[in-house]
Amino acid sequence: MYTATGAISTLPGPTPTQTGNGNSAATPTVDFGNGWANPDDTTLMAVPVSGCTYPNPWNAVSAAIPACGVLAKREPAPTAAPAPAL
Repeated sequence: MYTATGAISTLPGPTPTQTGNGNSAATPTVDFGNGWANPDDTTLMAVPVSGCTYPNPWNAVSAAIPACGVLAKREPAPTAAPAPAL
């Protein structure tokens, strides 16, 4: 069980270095952005629930399914409407 409460992680852009003749007047500038492709995507990251234990994701062959979140409240399954009388 995970919860969408984590901060969005972004990666920093690269730091270019100039090579060649060292003429600083010819150094181009580049805006690599902030590492996030869609600024309108503000959905929080899914993170582990505090107090829950999780199996090793790299070796979970014989791991037991964690009980945390198993008893979480769920909405009842939808039921079919009664058929109309003929």
